[in-house]
Amino acid sequence: MAQPLSKTKEDDGTPYTRPTAIEAAIDVALGQDLETLCRRAAIRNSKLPDYLPSECLVHLVRHALRTSDEKAFNALFTALLERCAANVNKKVDPSIPNAARVRRDIRREFAALFAIDGTPDDKHQLDFFEVRFNLGFMRLRQTHVTRALAELEQSVAIPDEAGESIERECDDEVLARIADLNRGTDLEHRVFRQQVFRAITALPEHERKAIILVHYYGFQIASDNPAKVTAATLCNVTGRTIQNWLTSGLATLSTLREQA
Repeated sequence: MAQPLSKTKEDDGTPYTRPTAIEAAIDVALGQDLETLCRRAAIRNSKLPDYLPSECLVHLVRHALRTSDEKAFNALFTALLERCAANVNKKVDPSIPNAARVRRDIRREFAALFAIDGTPDDKHQLDFFEVRFNLGFMRLRQTHVTRALAELEQSVAIPDEAGESIERECDDEVLARIADLNRGTDLEHRVFRQQVFRAITALPEHERKAIILVHYYGFQIASDNPAKVTAATLCNVTGRTIQNWLTSGLATLSTLREQA
């Protein structure tokens, strides 16, 4: 049986809980031998029936640490890091200065979380990765990309009205992040994703820029520190203007969910 999570939510103080499907997957995995788990961990296509969810894989690695199972830890941790490496290689744009260093730093920080997991330094930082791995890793990745851009005083690549750039930015993670704003899950459906994709590309350029800067790259809307790179400084407008663009753009996208 999976060990309960201890990290609590900021809004109401209740512990995080894994989705029912993840709880069930962990229970099954805990009863399987290491050879089977390694085979499943190597599967990258989440639609295949034997795919081992990343949330489950994180739990198995933590379980191996807690039970001092060095063989299982080495094998499963390696598989998890390989998934992370594939993710950053795909998601961290090579046009970002020092992209290789950024990718390496993301992997290192994620690996470091396991080194301090369960210690007084950090007892439950990895809990959220057992709840929503993709979102947790995306936030980690965005933090490093944003930091690299700010350090080098680089501006982000904003999608054009159409074309390859917009396709690269408006991927599933962007759409899922926007879905979270409305507390909805409809974006998990392919048809609705396509509707939102079309809606994003149809937004006025300034609204599209604001949404992607704030809700994908993770830039603050504005800051009292004039040296800090924010959505407002990148667009050369005030924070209030960025907020107005966000409100207008997200209102347009919200209508899709209401109609779905």
